[in-house]
Amino acid sequence: MKKISEINSEKVLICSDLHLSPKNIPITISFCNWIKKYYDQSENQQEGWFLILGDLFEHWVGDDLIYSSNDYEYKEIIELLRNSLQFLNNINVKIAIMHGNRDFLIGNRLLQYLHSHQLEPTIVLKSHKALNILLVHGDELCTDDKQHQVFRQTVNSKEWQNQFFSKSIDERLELAKIYRNKSETSKKEKSSFMMDINPQAADQLLERHDSQILIHGHTHLPGHSKLPSGKNRWVIPNWTIDNVGKVRGGAIQVNKNIVTQLSI
Repeated sequence: MKKISEINSEKVLICSDLHLSPKNIPITISFCNWIKKYYDQSENQQEGWFLILGDLFEHWVGDDLIYSSNDYEYKEIIELLRNSLQFLNNINVKIAIMHGNRDFLIGNRLLQYLHSHQLEPTIVLKSHKALNILLVHGDELCTDDKQHQVFRQTVNSKEWQNQFFSKSIDERLELAKIYRNKSETSKKEKSSFMMDINPQAADQLLERHDSQILIHGHTHLPGHSKLPSGKNRWVIPNWTIDNVGKVRGGAIQVNKNIVTQLSI
């Protein structure tokens, strides 16, 4: 499957950081219901794109998971997603998914099963009147977190992935849990500054891609701000369950050259 590096569209809906897992099924249900409600509105039923900029899943250990048995742990999530994305496909909304730092092992088989294209790590969205919007997951811009950058380089190497895929599904699932626990422990030792994007790195990336706006996820700090250059930065809302059991989340909508943050 050819990866997409550029999108020309005036209407785009962007989500990220759903971190879907068997432990948070209500997020999957709320997400699928919200997407259908959004696209049920007549003004949104036009050709466009729906993008997920990484961390759709809490972890993904390989596409063979969906063919392994009739009771694999992500089965309910995958089927709910597939049905929702089929609805988008039926109304001519194109779907594309970017790797995040949790689900970088999503492959062609799962993408095809979810009626989706694959996105390159960096996407230029040409939206309206020569306005270029740069789309990334975001962790590549957290350059002050040296530990994460080393991890990122390691797990994206062919050597590491070949070794990982040589293990059984059960072994891979166990390793994913170990990596997750290590990640949560290391977060407690890092400052919020370290885990946010580096503004100068963001400006440099925008300049390289001749773009005026940055949209990303990863940091779980949704909102709008200005970079040192004065260019606009939008962070996509992450999806979570709050202390009273209510699902929180949202998206970024790009309609021509207007960027809007949406909440469920």
